[in-house]
Amino acid sequence: MNKVIYALALCMIFWSACKTTRSTVKDCLKPEKIETAELLDSTKAKQMEFAWFTGKARVSFNDGKTSQNVTASIRMQRDSVIWISITALMGYEAARIMVTPDTFEMLNRLDKIYIKEPLSKINDYIPIKADLRLLQDLIVGNYLWSTSGKLKHRYDKCLYVLKEDNSYTENTFWIEPGRFTIAEMETIEKSNDQKVSLIANDYELLNGYWFANSRDIVFTGASTVTIGMNFSRVKWNDPTSFPFNADKYED
Repeated sequence: MNKVIYALALCMIFWSACKTTRSTVKDCLKPEKIETAELLDSTKAKQMEFAWFTGKARVSFNDGKTSQNVTASIRMQRDSVIWISITALMGYEAARIMVTPDTFEMLNRLDKIYIKEPLSKINDYIPIKADLRLLQDLIVGNYLWSTSGKLKHRYDKCLYVLKEDNSYTENTFWIEPGRFTIAEMETIEKSNDQKVSLIANDYELLNGYWFANSRDIVFTGASTVTIGMNFSRVKWNDPTSFPFNADKYED
């Protein structure tokens, strides 16, 4: 269980984004012609702006050897903190996570262990360089763009496909016409062929933003890890608290 808790904590924070299966409508119309810059601007315009975020998610985890189902309560303050409480099916809290601009902390309630690491440690687990703001964007499903990548786009049946190629990664976004939400994202790290694929379903219009309530995430590298997330009780811009006390745990 300790291994599962740690993996869930990392994966939920680092890749809580999206994938909707690509459209299964056989007779859909080809998207209207659009320039790459216009497609980029239209998708960027859908970025969720928030000061506070709260939500609950049912999370399933499978790495081919271990499978686990838990519930995660997520709270965030923009550019300040990510707070996650992981609850097992029997109703007890298994772990609590706090991420700040410089630090990742976790209370393992089961083994009474306190973990504290620099936030830069996450680069051992994901194929992108990430800071707190980027991690928050991943959780709410905002788009990820580098500043140096070369962009081009094409059409794939009912969807726009926007591709960004930079020195470290190759990022591909399948984008739904009209509302310009992401149907699928894929990131490949060039140095080791690690891949993260993300699919989002069940979009809901909340306070003027489209939010994917259902997400499937697949990490492919030396092994394959699959995570499913189903969100509920999502709110933003309601101030909240972030209780976290490591005094009872040994560092």
